[in-house]
Amino acid sequence: MDSRKVWIYGLIDPRDNEVKYIGKTFRLERRFKDHLNGKGNTLKTAWIKKLKKSNLIPELFILDETNIKNCDSLEIYWISQMKTWGFSLKNMTNGGDGSYGVKPWNKGLKDVFHHTEESKKKMSIGRKGMNTWSKGMKHTEESKQKMSESRKGVKIDKNKNNGFGNKKVYCYNKMGEIVKIYKSGRETINDGFSPNCVSKVCRKLEKTHREHIFSFNEIKNFNLEDYNKFTWNKNKKGLYKHSEETLKKLKDSKKINSKRKKLFIYDLNFNLIKVYDSMKKIKKDGISYYMVRNICINKSLKPYKEMIFSNVELKK
Repeated sequence: MDSRKVWIYGLIDPRDNEVKYIGKTFRLERRFKDHLNGKGNTLKTAWIKKLKKSNLIPELFILDETNIKNCDSLEIYWISQMKTWGFSLKNMTNGGDGSYGVKPWNKGLKDVFHHTEESKKKMSIGRKGMNTWSKGMKHTEESKQKMSESRKGVKIDKNKNNGFGNKKVYCYNKMGEIVKIYKSGRETINDGFSPNCVSKVCRKLEKTHREHIFSFNEIKNFNLEDYNKFTWNKNKKGLYKHSEETLKKLKDSKKINSKRKKLFIYDLNFNLIKVYDSMKKIKKDGISYYMVRNICINKSLKPYKEMIFSNVELKK
């Protein structure tokens, strides 16, 4: 059963503080925005548009909190009650019209509904003469110039599909020896490669993929240095130095990662709750490993999720 909360709410006219509308929702903020941006020929929409012309918006207040099972009956009750108290509501029904939690009758079913030939004919007649959104639109001279320049030098073979899935791909090892020639990039998946990553190597966006080099063309003059990965600060000394504090944290982090350390969990009164053999086991209980790891590295006793974590046993 759907356990979402549903709020019965009202909208007030700021000019006279009169209640003008009663509704229900499980997303108050979004529903209020829908009211403000509403379209259609309803009393409520006309009222809100009139307010907005005066630079005003209705005020929202909560009448009741319930669940999906009871929301329709409560909405009917509050609409009836407000009318009894003399409020002139903009609701066009007596309430209870929503369908929260109701599954469509055809959900998950295919081919259970078909338009009759008569319906299809009516829809066809109804759409005749309707213009598409782009009909009559023309490109500016500036747009035409940009499109022309972008296509200069591009040769298109109409009889050939030039997509990645139909291009020949050459696979080499890091010694420059050819390993295999694939008829298309998609075939690389059969040998455990990612076609997406292979495409990036072929387009020279990446150097290698899984210790292999890929190319759309046969590589004749192979230079291994062109395919070695490098860092931005390679051979550049003195550009960046860690502070002593950062070096100490990195050192402590390596110590924690290199050895399995016990994790002691305490409540806010420092009563022992649980002991783990390894920090990573807390993931099973829905606790963030990285958050706890940082707490232990910094040797902080700051509570997290109303618990205290430590790699050493604490004394009261």
